[in-house]
Amino acid sequence: MGGEKSTYDFTMNSTDGKSTPLSRYRGLVIVGFPANDFGGPEPATNRGIRAFCSITFKVTLATMAEVPVKGDDKTPPYQFLTDNAADRQTGGEIQSNRNKFLIGFDGHPVAQFEPNLAPDDLQVTATIEKELASRKN
Repeated sequence: MGGEKSTYDFTMNSTDGKSTPLSRYRGLVIVGFPANDFGGPEPATNRGIRAFCSITFKVTLATMAEVPVKGDDKTPPYQFLTDNAADRQTGGEIQSNRNKFLIGFDGHPVAQFEPNLAPDDLQVTATIEKELASRKN
């Protein structure tokens, strides 16, 4: 996989406006990518998004600026993550801005989880545990 593209090759803007290489997030890290492509508006500003996530969901995860995640304007990391030709298991359009991707330690998608699965669902946690176990080998 040496010369192949991975999520670590992309740079996004964070909600505080800083250019942030995704390679900064190696290991077991949760990064939020707000989107306004699903009919329910996100707060109007990046600052509002950060406050909303912090107050409503009590999260302190890294949050990127709002990006398009479907259609012709889809941001490059989502083009990579949803590329069905590259990976039939993890590729395919997302259903909601609550879809979840597990990225392996090599920067490649391991799984895509539908929005109805809670982060602590057995399917999600078992996949994370399997990925962590593969790291130990």
